[in-house]
Amino acid sequence: MEGLINTGHITGLVANLFEGALSQPPERFRSWMLEAVATAASADGALWRRAKRGAGAHALTVWQLPPQFPRAWEGSAEINPLKLHMRQRPDVAESLARSCAPEPVPRTRVYRRVLEQHGVRDAVGVLMVDRVLELNTEIVLTRTSEAPFTDDEIRAFQLIAPAMIGAATQAYFLGLAKPAGTHAHRPSAVVDAGGAVLDAQWGFRSLMQRHFPGWTGHQLPFDVPESLHRSELSVGPLQVYAEHLAELTLLRIWERERLEVLTLREREIADRLVSGASYKVIAQELELSPSTVANHVHRIYGKLGIGRRRQLIDLLTGSAKDAGR
Repeated sequence: MEGLINTGHITGLVANLFEGALSQPPERFRSWMLEAVATAASADGALWRRAKRGAGAHALTVWQLPPQFPRAWEGSAEINPLKLHMRQRPDVAESLARSCAPEPVPRTRVYRRVLEQHGVRDAVGVLMVDRVLELNTEIVLTRTSEAPFTDDEIRAFQLIAPAMIGAATQAYFLGLAKPAGTHAHRPSAVVDAGGAVLDAQWGFRSLMQRHFPGWTGHQLPFDVPESLHRSELSVGPLQVYAEHLAELTLLRIWERERLEVLTLREREIADRLVSGASYKVIAQELELSPSTVANHVHRIYGKLGIGRRRQLIDLLTGSAKDAGR
């Protein structure tokens, strides 16, 4: 990765990551991404850990490292200068060698107790903190050679790490969208059974913060629908679609258009009003009494915030024009 800042290779690598989100199988994307970045950095291994703040990892991927390494690495926090740096300076990449300086890595306790048995001589890492969703993503590249990560390599990793998170999020939602195609173009989030947000697209965050100003991002301000599979509900001005995928729930949200507040029966009556039908004719066509039609019309006008038929005609014809664009 040395020299990438000056050669423009970082741009190519980032583009490759986002293209991979489209071409790689979702279940192995993070492993593929770690391999691509580690190879560019001349690293031998890589680790990706994503977790809610104060909780265990809900996404853990390891490339070319022993299965026991993640637990050992996580358990070394009290004697690991790099872990200490990441905790104190989130979003800033650093290397183990620079964190230990002036003491050489092989003389440190973390090397003798943890790293030596796994052949790791240096590491570069960053803890990316999503303060809205209270999500922490730790990305670590390891090296077995005696050559430490250079300043240029650390700076390059600092630039690439946010793109790795963006690409992984894109791949995650693309993978979920395949089995869950309903409302696929809507902003999405993934939550657990208790409503804790595990990941969310920017559009989802924006809508939630617009309509729930006090929303912190950690917990949904409404209950997750309990349908066994799919359900849809209205939450204030938002429409929420929920699809349960194993122990997780995929949510899609959008702002309802004005006409979406009408029931199917109200929409049938509104369409006939626009066509010029009288209350009596509508009553005959729908097998209702004229008084029932009048009650429906009153509710329609109230929901749409209008007071006469001309306004309803303008609203419905305007919606039809917008849909045809």
